[in-house]
Amino acid sequence: MSLNKISLIVVMLMAILNLNAQNKAKIGVLSAFEINDYISSYKYGISFEKSISNHWAFETGMFAKNYVLPTVNIKEMYGNIPIYIKYNTKIVNVGIGLNSYYYLGWNYISTLVEPASVNLDIFKISFMAKLSKDIELNEKITLEPEIIFDSSNPFGNSSEFGAGLKVKYAL
Repeated sequence: MSLNKISLIVVMLMAILNLNAQNKAKIGVLSAFEINDYISSYKYGISFEKSISNHWAFETGMFAKNYVLPTVNIKEMYGNIPIYIKYNTKIVNVGIGLNSYYYLGWNYISTLVEPASVNLDIFKISFMAKLSKDIELNEKITLEPEIIFDSSNPFGNSSEFGAGLKVKYAL
């Protein structure tokens, strides 16, 4: 990944973290499962949400995303950094934004087939949208089940749909 791409991501994250919001910030952990035409993936990681008004918030995070490629018996791993703007209501939350993938590595599920080559410089940006619902357990802890749409994946062959569950803690 080039230094310019890394610098852009760092500047965007710093801008989000330095917003002067009227409301609180939340950190969270997410686990999700996504699928496209023939590849399933799961991701897990941390999220950060910063309110900018009663209804609007920015959300980002850092996730590890694993794809299981059944035709070649390998698992590829990607880093995943989404940046959303999110509209929150009592009924449903709607988020839209960009998602970046960067290649972390791969390993064998079995040794039946060896891949011919591995691309170590994969970096891709896609459009993402999600619907979610905040379920407050108490004034500090919130559950957020979500439905996820990603316009692409690192392989560029189709869109992904998925579902996840986030547990958030109010700072």
